[in-house]
Amino acid sequence: ALLKGSLPLKESQRLEKLLRQLEFLDRRKSTLYRVLEALLVHQAEFFLTGDPDRRRPLTQRDLASQLDVIPSTLNRLLSNKSIQLPWGLESPLRTLVPSAKSLLRDRLHGFALAHPDLSDEALRREVERAFGAKLSRRSIAQYRKELGLGGRGRRRTSEHR
Repeated sequence: ALLKGSLPLKESQRLEKLLRQLEFLDRRKSTLYRVLEALLVHQAEFFLTGDPDRRRPLTQRDLASQLDVIPSTLNRLLSNKSIQLPWGLESPLRTLVPSAKSLLRDRLHGFALAHPDLSDEALRREVERAFGAKLSRRSIAQYRKELGLGGRGRRRTSEHR
C-alpha cells in the first residue's frame, strides 16, 4: 500500500494488475498441487505396483467436489498436462482420473485378445467372474466394437498379426 501510494496513477494501476496476475498464478499452482496430492492418495496402489489394472475409478466431478473446486476448473487444469510416473514413463494426468467404464473397457480389451475363441456371452460371464462387473452381452459387443476388436474367431493377438 505504501509503494502504491507513492506511484503515479498509471504505474499504480499496472502494479495492481501485476499483483492480481500473481495471485491468480499462485491459486492455480496450489490447486494443481492439491490435485496431485489427491491423485497420489487415490491411486496409491497403481503408483506402488505400476499395474494399470490397479487404477481405481475416479470421476472428475468427484475429484472436483473433494477439492472444492468447480469441475470446469479441474477439467482445464488436467488438460494438456502430463506426469512422469515413478518408473519413468510420461503419462497424461487424465489417465489418473479414469471412469469405471474406461477401466472395464481396458480390462475387456486385454481379456478378449487373450481369449479370441470366446463368444460375447462367454466374455460377459468371464468379465463378471474376473472383475465382478455385470454387463449385458450387448454391452460386451458394443465395447468390443469401440475397441476395434472383431467377433469370435476374428480377434487376433498382436503376435499373430
